[in-house]
Amino acid sequence: MKVDIKYQVPQDRSAREAIREQVEQWFAINKPLAPVEFGTLGELAYQFCQVTKTDAVWLAYVMILMNNSIWQDHLSGVPVAKRLLLLPKCLASSQQCHGQFDQIGLLCAKCGACKIPQIEELAGKLGYVSMIAEGSPIVAELVRSGQIAGIVGVSCLESLEKAFGHINNAAIPAIAVPLLTDGCKDTQIDLEELKQALELPFNPLYSQPDYKQLADNVRDWFNIERLARITNTDLNNAGQTEIKSLEYIAGEGKRYRPFITAAIFSALSPGDHWEVLPEYVQNTAIAVECFHKASLVHDDIEDNDTHRYDKPTLNAIHGNAFAINAGDFIIGCGYSILGQLTVEPEIKLAIINEIACAHQKLTIGQGMEFELKEQRQTVEKVINIFRAKTSPAFRAALKCGAYLAKADLETLKVLDELSDLLGVVYQIKDDTDDIEQDKNSISILKCYENISNTEKIEKAQALQRQYTELCRNKLAEISHSRLKILLARIIDKITG
Repeated sequence: MKVDIKYQVPQDRSAREAIREQVEQWFAINKPLAPVEFGTLGELAYQFCQVTKTDAVWLAYVMILMNNSIWQDHLSGVPVAKRLLLLPKCLASSQQCHGQFDQIGLLCAKCGACKIPQIEELAGKLGYVSMIAEGSPIVAELVRSGQIAGIVGVSCLESLEKAFGHINNAAIPAIAVPLLTDGCKDTQIDLEELKQALELPFNPLYSQPDYKQLADNVRDWFNIERLARITNTDLNNAGQTEIKSLEYIAGEGKRYRPFITAAIFSALSPGDHWEVLPEYVQNTAIAVECFHKASLVHDDIEDNDTHRYDKPTLNAIHGNAFAINAGDFIIGCGYSILGQLTVEPEIKLAIINEIACAHQKLTIGQGMEFELKEQRQTVEKVINIFRAKTSPAFRAALKCGAYLAKADLETLKVLDELSDLLGVVYQIKDDTDDIEQDKNSISILKCYENISNTEKIEKAQALQRQYTELCRNKLAEISHSRLKILLARIIDKITG
């Protein structure tokens, strides 16, 4: 549905309060779970205006209020010290400002020519980090680093719409206080409304797991001593096969898949389990990585690759025969770890079946790749290979975490369907990130003939956006708040 959006804010505070109260009443029952896509938000706002007889000129303002309502509880779960107050430069006086601009934004001179010093003083007393900038890459970096986990943003409605996608896709809890005027010069804000937003109290009931810390924890699990212990390997009497295999598991890697398993469990479990995850969760995540690592060893042999992670592959150093044997040993390590899990028999069986199924499908996908190397590559054929070869690893990682958290059947079904899409979008992005493909490799870029590399990348990126949208649409079927936010972040990480 095409909605005509007018970027206007009611100038009378009582009018703004009236609309805000109506929005809260509207969401009193069946408030959608964050994040909500822009199009869906627009449809909800349009319905609201129709039913409540609110003038459609305030549609954009209603969308902001709705988005604030959806995210407010989640922002309350962010400690104030990890919240960022983001102010626009246009609040400064165009005639009297003595502030200096650097690569980040405006450095306020506290000259008193505008309300910025007053706002920053209030935010500082509450514990906020403040920044006067618009669209600064430093904001994204602060979020990625974990220093910032929530945002209170001040801007005009048009700028808020432009920033919406970036913040919403990353599932960052954020609420907005619209400027009363726009024009990018000498703008005004209702200080009382901003004060109310800044004074939102911390509520630990809405806290999210610290996924940045969890990712660091996951990386720490991969050390030789621990791997030897959980695979029953005696390092004092181990041969080259055991040593080199365990070193390979503990070596370089993004650790996406074990992180996903641990994060899914954390999102679906009450409390702060992510801080010290049960050993059976840690070991399951390690097993998931074992199967992935084994597939990489065999993949390097089959593709005659000599380097991975900018280091020589096992087959390049020790030969194909040794590498095949090491890959098989790593598979055995994975099943050995799963066999020792201290969980209910039905959960253990579900996890082993999931891993075994993924293992079968991955090898089938590799076989499809062998066949396609002798044929003309088409988008349909290549995507089918991605589904068979890449998606199973995501499916195993997602669903193993869900099994451990005793997720319901509906959640497992959505994760199953989402993993199919994630594998495709992950592999398309991987292809577009590396245009210099091996001449015998399977790549989405090779499906486009007789056009320039630039055009190939543009077509592949359009396909990536299509599958990314399908991934995000699938989130609408998730009924668990923390899980939906986590999955939104996973999608953003994979596609970003």
